[in-house]
Amino acid sequence: MKWKEITVGQVTIHFIKTEKFRTVYTLITLSEELTEETLTKRIVLADMLGFATEKYPNRRSVMLAREDLYSASLLCNTRRNGKYHEICISLTALSDKYTEEGNLENTFAFLNEVLFHPLIQEESFNEEILDQVKELNKKDIIGLKEDKNSYSTYRLLQEMAPNSKLSVSPSGTLENLEAIDGKNLATYYQNVMKNDNVDVYIVGDIDEEKVTHLVETYLPFKTKRAAYYDAFTETLEEREEARVIREKDDINQAKLVIGCNIEDMSSFDLNFSLTLYTLILGGTPDSKFFKNIREKYSLCYYITASSLKLNHAMLFKAGIDSKNFDETLEHIRHEMKEMELGHFTDTDIESAKQTYLTMLKSITDSQKSMAYSVLLMKSLDLGTIEERRENILKVTKEQIMEVAKKIKINTIYLLEEASHEESGV
Repeated sequence: MKWKEITVGQVTIHFIKTEKFRTVYTLITLSEELTEETLTKRIVLADMLGFATEKYPNRRSVMLAREDLYSASLLCNTRRNGKYHEICISLTALSDKYTEEGNLENTFAFLNEVLFHPLIQEESFNEEILDQVKELNKKDIIGLKEDKNSYSTYRLLQEMAPNSKLSVSPSGTLENLEAIDGKNLATYYQNVMKNDNVDVYIVGDIDEEKVTHLVETYLPFKTKRAAYYDAFTETLEEREEARVIREKDDINQAKLVIGCNIEDMSSFDLNFSLTLYTLILGGTPDSKFFKNIREKYSLCYYITASSLKLNHAMLFKAGIDSKNFDETLEHIRHEMKEMELGHFTDTDIESAKQTYLTMLKSITDSQKSMAYSVLLMKSLDLGTIEERRENILKVTKEQIMEVAKKIKINTIYLLEEASHEESGV
């Protein structure tokens, strides 16, 4: 994967050159610091940008415009990236090699329409369209409570890091959603276009000079540009003793979520030693959590470990019977201690390294994953795929043990089954 970065005006262009695909994938990210006050607006705004424009005033006309680009695929959504919230506009279209000359330029002209000419009339987004979008977002917000896996993770983060970026609701809030109208959303759109950081990722068999000209012509952002992109959030408050929260709900399977602090460590350890620690402990079917807690002791239906590196946090998630809560927690603590003591084998390390290398290899199977790999590389100082491959192979058992000592349980959350009497059954 060949990657190059240049700055044109206020926009950073990331060229990812590959001849593997017949399409060109373009991703535009608009990034601003995450706040609870603006998150709901940003989610709604992303949906509105993909819904209608001045030239294409309804969903059908937008769809027909994409058909004219040889069935180009448009996606407007949002994502979190550490302390930032990103509006992501992506378009996948056939390369000029496989169409009439000019399809790539027409693609950029379409992106210009989506980003710079949304359907705003008399300084307001169309209220009828906005109502449709808000109704869809309302379902997402309400639906969080129904998705017990997502809800239990959200509640854990609320309790673990209150008033922080981690605790902001992933779908926004009903209160903030109701406050959005066509005029204040149009005002916020102007604010985004003036103040967000802008990155453009282009993946495909591309001519850099031609793409640079197209960005200058069709993506003339006049926004600010941060001097340094630091996506890490504030470190989490440490606890001398883990906090335990138990709540009841009408569910058949209890959801256990454990949040851990990741103490300060080097960039190398964060990106590579911690990755192997996570894989060996609970990241694969060969992990200690899976083989021991799930298979040997039959204490859970599933159990995983994952890290939120930009948020200095690690999460363990398990589906259990609540009667097994204490025993499951005891075994989780035991396996963490085993990692500190080095009670894992060279075979465990080699297996984890091979899993990581397989994941690296799969990045180049998708243009989207290639673009987001570069985005992550920028956020975490990961290095290129080749550098990542070299670095993961350098990690030693001693480094994994040192990392294990820096993972401390902060908060334990259990969403457990209500009794028949409590649930009304």
